[in-house]
Amino acid sequence: MTVSIIKREKTGNSVSKAINLCDGLKSLKSSDKVLIKPNLVLGANKKNFPPFGIVTTANIIDELVQVLIEKGCKDIAIGEGSILLEEMGSNTTKGFEFSGINRVGKDYNDVKLIDFEAEEYEKVNLDGHTFKIAKRALEADFLINVPVLKTHGQAIVSLGMKNLKGCLKFSSKKRFHKRGNLEQLIALFNVHLKSHLTVIDGTYALENGPTGGPAQRADLIIASNDVLEADMVGAKVLGKNPSNIPHLKEFARLTKRDTQLHDIVVNGEKIEDVIRDVPCEMDFNRGFNRAGLKGIRVNAVKGDVSICSGCYGNMEYTHIIFAKNNPGMDVGNVEICIGTGAEASPSCDKIFLFGDCAIKKNNGLDKAVKIAGCPPKVGKYLPALMNETLEKNRARIIMLKAMIKMIGFKMGLYYEDIGLWEQYKSEDFDLGHFS
Repeated sequence: MTVSIIKREKTGNSVSKAINLCDGLKSLKSSDKVLIKPNLVLGANKKNFPPFGIVTTANIIDELVQVLIEKGCKDIAIGEGSILLEEMGSNTTKGFEFSGINRVGKDYNDVKLIDFEAEEYEKVNLDGHTFKIAKRALEADFLINVPVLKTHGQAIVSLGMKNLKGCLKFSSKKRFHKRGNLEQLIALFNVHLKSHLTVIDGTYALENGPTGGPAQRADLIIASNDVLEADMVGAKVLGKNPSNIPHLKEFARLTKRDTQLHDIVVNGEKIEDVIRDVPCEMDFNRGFNRAGLKGIRVNAVKGDVSICSGCYGNMEYTHIIFAKNNPGMDVGNVEICIGTGAEASPSCDKIFLFGDCAIKKNNGLDKAVKIAGCPPKVGKYLPALMNETLEKNRARIIMLKAMIKMIGFKMGLYYEDIGLWEQYKSEDFDLGHFS
């Protein structure tokens, strides 16, 4: 197999160039049912949440659709299942809007936008556990996997293999994390569901995905018919050794291959010319630290695979709101536990157990504030955090303001600046990629 690496160009079709360099469409027939699977992990609003490196860019998908139409393809769909977070307004429809891919669906009559959550699923057995996979993905004749160039706090990298997890029903995504063997399940999933072409969107490279940051401008496209080889090259470009990435190693074992780069033919740019060091460790306390808060911290075990995007997203969003309203404060000696690995510290004055996994881990800890749910709701966690750590009158005032803002948000009248745009003010970051 061959992997291509190219620099994105301002004019012309860069995706077409990348595909041609790896002969990526050699097995495509014009009569095939083609499914494009982007990475739309989150549906947010660009007014308060920057999309750089988080979701696949609309421009890459647009160029890909042009290539398919030129090949005579008539049955083209773009499918995804974004995380469902009601209070953040996240769903697949919002994901298509957030990335700008909804515009691609409008521009091309032959292209359908598919929300996997609204479609039929088929049950499959992976490692003795039953999961629901989008039937549309299983029935595609030609599946094109279009992830973003990301590192990841649990999986080290989030590229083609991990991107296919978006074909799972949301309940199955959460179960993936609860099984405790995320790397094996990702590998088994990719044995069961084959990518015929992987096109890694490296317009931006994201640190600490799936929705972390910051992002770096990279202007790269990596393409191959072989998802393992595409991910190996992508991992190396991110500064990671493919042989140290568990789900790549497991997939290689299952398919009787290895994770050595020397056997891969790379066309276009040389790996050593585009390699960069992109961090991959989740910083659960970044919201608190950015606001200068003292006396409060998150207790999470490094690499704990039980922490899914839903839990992480709602907790992070709550902490950003809390920190923004209480900058520079010292709230005492407070600990928030998340995931199955976090054991509460007995020396803390106030302990929060965020989510069912943390509650189960610390079963019997009566003094803790238990925020149940999978994932817990922001509307439940934020008032508890305010009331248990702040002076009562201050907590009431802040919560009243938060309620008014939430009503405005749900009506589409208000989008709060949560402090994430500050790092993206340079001309390197172009919202035109998402429109």
